[in-house]
Amino acid sequence: MSESEHTKLPLIQFFVGFVFVIVVGFAVIAFTGKSNEEKEQGALLLQGYQLTQYGLKVCGAAIQNASGSPVGSPTQTKGDRITTVTLTWEEPYKNFKTAECTYVKGSGIVSLNIDGKTIP
Repeated sequence: MSESEHTKLPLIQFFVGFVFVIVVGFAVIAFTGKSNEEKEQGALLLQGYQLTQYGLKVCGAAIQNASGSPVGSPTQTKGDRITTVTLTWEEPYKNFKTAECTYVKGSGIVSLNIDGKTIP
């Protein structure tokens, strides 16, 4: 072997080893799926997010219809976020100071209070 072949051999071995590690890494990632528990957690998070967003849309429209003031983001959100979400706005708006709205999946708005008064 010539001198230049001896200097290239470690470089080629390093390159082949590097490519091998990359290929094995991609294979491990490709064949490792999410567990059922991780899938369920992801689904619950998505369901909670969707319920909250829909409750915000529906409750926001109801508050605006009742008070004449549009609302922004709620100051507090509570509930199980699977079937029920309660949104509270505590910042002073033009026509009210506090509003609380409870949205239940499948039933719609079950409670709407503006400044302590129940809105039918």
